[in-house]
Amino acid sequence: MATATSSFAYLSYGGKKMDINGISQLIGSLGFPIACCIYLIYSNNKANEAHKEEIDKLRETVENNTKVMIKLCTKLGVDADG
Repeated sequence: MATATSSFAYLSYGGKKMDINGISQLIGSLGFPIACCIYLIYSNNKANEAHKEEIDKLRETVENNTKVMIKLCTKLGVDADG
C-alpha cells in the first residue's frame, strides 16, 4: 500500500526529507538556544547604551575639569601648556 505525501508535510533539509514531527523537533531543540541568543543580543545592546551614557558624562566632567585647570593656571600666572 502506497502512502501519499503532501508537499506541506515534508521539508527537504540537507538532502534529507523531514516530516512535520522532525521539523517540530528541530524547532523545539533549537528554540532555547535561539531565545538565549536573542536575549544576549538585547542585553548587550542595553549595556552598550548605558556605557555610552557613562562615557558622555565622563567626557563632560573631563572637559569641565580642563576649563577649571586653565582658569586656575591663568590666575596663578602659569603657562597652561607647559
